[in-house]
Amino acid sequence: MTRITWLRHSVIIAALAVLSGGPSNAFALRLEPAAGIAGEYSSNLLRSTHDRESEVTGIVWGGLAAREESANLTAELAAMVESRQYFNDVVGDEILFSLASIVDWMIVPQRFGWHFEDYFQQTRVNPLETITPDNRQDTNVLWTGPDLYFRFAQLYTLQLGARYGNFYFEETNGDNQRFAFFARAARQLTASSEVYAQLTHTKADYDHAGDRDSYGGVIHDFNRLDSLIGYQWESVLSDVLIEGGYTQIERDGDTNISGMLARLTLRRRLAAEGALGLRFSSRLTEASESLLDSGGGRLDIDPNSSDVSQDIGREIYAEIFYAARWLHFDVDGRVYWRDQDYKGETPDERLTGAALYLGYPVAPSWQLTVFGRYDDVDFRYLDRRDKRSLVGVGLTYRLGRQMRLNFELRDEWQRSSAPSNDFNEVLGLIELRYGERPHWAAR
Repeated sequence: MTRITWLRHSVIIAALAVLSGGPSNAFALRLEPAAGIAGEYSSNLLRSTHDRESEVTGIVWGGLAAREESANLTAELAAMVESRQYFNDVVGDEILFSLASIVDWMIVPQRFGWHFEDYFQQTRVNPLETITPDNRQDTNVLWTGPDLYFRFAQLYTLQLGARYGNFYFEETNGDNQRFAFFARAARQLTASSEVYAQLTHTKADYDHAGDRDSYGGVIHDFNRLDSLIGYQWESVLSDVLIEGGYTQIERDGDTNISGMLARLTLRRRLAAEGALGLRFSSRLTEASESLLDSGGGRLDIDPNSSDVSQDIGREIYAEIFYAARWLHFDVDGRVYWRDQDYKGETPDERLTGAALYLGYPVAPSWQLTVFGRYDDVDFRYLDRRDKRSLVGVGLTYRLGRQMRLNFELRDEWQRSSAPSNDFNEVLGLIELRYGERPHWAAR
């Protein structure tokens, strides 16, 4: 069995885990199937500066979102498969698959459980070029293992866990396996808050250790030790998470790296499933850990923000987000900032951006949407800066409770200090859809 075949089988495992809540818990299972057929026109499919190839694409897709919440099983899954037929043969036809799944199964209540995560998505092959059908690869991360729980005096909990990770990159060097062991001690302060301390040891073994990654840096096996303390509080309307600690990384055949880690999340729930919040993190990371933390983007994937460098780097990320219904408008916006400072050959990168989505019901069966995004990417020490912009408008006509007809027009362009990286693409879409494209919003 090939590696990719084995990885695709993890999809079946995730689906079975979600659907195996048992007869007594069947009432908690929610399934949301969806499907669509679409025609898409692109004025510049390869996003080239000079060789502008227009293309008409036929798209057929199907997907499933599932959620299970019961006393002993919490599971979320979103999966989608998409067939893309290129009529002008600018590139070969494609079948794209995406999956985001996370399962926590308490096999023996409050004593022994099993954790499972799997994320399958697409990312860039050449990280210095924009995403196109010629610059796209499949990636997958499987992360799973057992948890043991020991409770003392009802207020204290000791959790011992082990994880096996399998990380896959279709084209670039980076395939690796990981084994992690952790101990987490928690003290419950109130019914909704706790303090905790955690120690995690991770060993990463690369299939191509000694080879070079996409940026030319040498790939090293490593051992990693993370120690942290944290505070968590959850209520009906608010979530607070504060963590601080230290990371030590010992790389085979290279210098060791260490540094502080910190994370802050503030989230306030609003009416109509809205939310307002702040995220901040500072950590040592590389591509495989970024894949795991991405959560598959919950299928709202942005391949331009994904990484394929296996170098160790300091990443600082901050984001303010807001989603709500305001004066009959559905508003979803965020501003974000990311700074990546690598230790090896990977170019340092600083990203500043903003995204906004507005939806408005213009008639009982018609919904108008306007959306946009702007990213300013500074590749320090490469003397290169990319400014990416996207604006679009959409119109949806509801044919029935689950059936709708979508129209969309968007314009995306990039202006770069490296002129060969400039492009402009106008894209038009008409789609007949049943249900919603699979995703889940909690992150």
